[in-house]
Amino acid sequence: MAISELGDRAALTLTGDVPSAVDALLKIAGHDVPASDSGRLRAILENREAWALVRFAIDDAHFEARTQAGVDP
Repeated sequence: MAISELGDRAALTLTGDVPSAVDALLKIAGHDVPASDSGRLRAILENREAWALVRFAIDDAHFEARTQAGVDP
């Protein structure tokens, strides 16, 4: 699980595309990606990997990693 989480974080750090990353994780887990915000939030909260990625996306470590990678000057 840790290797998967590291890969998720590395991909997000380099792309910066949270919605696409979350959509991909939900689809891999077999979820239909809901169109409504409330449905999307519910699906994210039900999926451990998607929820962990959202938490990382708003964490200072994510922004620092993007700066160090040179994708967010």
